[in-house]
Amino acid sequence: MYEEIEEYRKILALVEAINEAAPIPVTPTKPLVLSMRERGLRIKTSTPLTLKEVVYAGEEDVILCKLSGVGETKQVFVAALTHIRVKEGHPLADRIKAHQQERRQSLAAQ
Repeated sequence: MYEEIEEYRKILALVEAINEAAPIPVTPTKPLVLSMRERGLRIKTSTPLTLKEVVYAGEEDVILCKLSGVGETKQVFVAALTHIRVKEGHPLADRIKAHQQERRQSLAAQ
C-alpha cells in the first residue's frame, strides 16, 4: 500500500510540474499519428505539437494531455502522455521519459 501511495504522489508531482511548465513543445509517436490519420488529420512523427495541459485519470491510471497544433485549424485533442515525445533538452524530458517507460512496462505486464 505504501508503494501505491508513493507512486500516486510521484504522478501528481509530475502532473503539477508539467502544468507549470506548459506549454511544452512535443511530437507525436507513431501510434498517435496512426490514430490521428484515422480521424482525417495528416500528421507525421515530426509534426510539432504543443502540450497545453495534463490531467491524471486515476481510474484509468493514465496521464492525459491536451494537445494543439495539428493542421491548419490548430485542432485541440487529447492523448495519453505515452503517445508523445518531449524534445531533448526540455527540463522535464527525463522525468517524462522515465514515467513513459514505467507506464509501458506496467501495461506490458498486465
